[in-house]
Amino acid sequence: MPQNKRKIIIERRARIAKLYLQRKPMHEIADIVEVSISQVSRDMKKISEQWQKSAMEDIQKIKSEDLQELLLVQSTAWREYERSREEKVKKSMKKKTGGIRSGTEQMQTKEQMVGDPKWMDVVLKCIAKREEILGYGAARKLDLTTGGEQLQQRSVIILPSNGREVKKEENNE
Repeated sequence: MPQNKRKIIIERRARIAKLYLQRKPMHEIADIVEVSISQVSRDMKKISEQWQKSAMEDIQKIKSEDLQELLLVQSTAWREYERSREEKVKKSMKKKTGGIRSGTEQMQTKEQMVGDPKWMDVVLKCIAKREEILGYGAARKLDLTTGGEQLQQRSVIILPSNGREVKKEENNE
């Protein structure tokens, strides 16, 4: 396609997109741009495809950025959790009285720490958020009909084509 024709198409589609976003009807867009309604329809199809492609790329970019932020938060939480497990050294001063060596004596006690659970909670929340972003978390079943209560057994009457009544027990679980 010649460069000049391509430029004309791009400019026409830009005008059509602008008018479309202003909620102008197709026939009015066609009159303003001086093309047929079918040409407006074809251009709108191409414009829509471009918008969808762009939106998908934007979503992927946002997901990628969110995952990078999540990774930073998670690695920081792991580092802080490990730090909270480190051995703590407590220093204290003890006053000595009497005898030849009176004065103060420095004492040290070492205590092994268990780890702060708030950091592990942050790690677990990061994992859950990553599952949500990527869509691979376990499917969650939502019961909108019973509010979580167990369904009761009910009877259903089926009338076959021969007109005889048949009773069937049905359990909806």
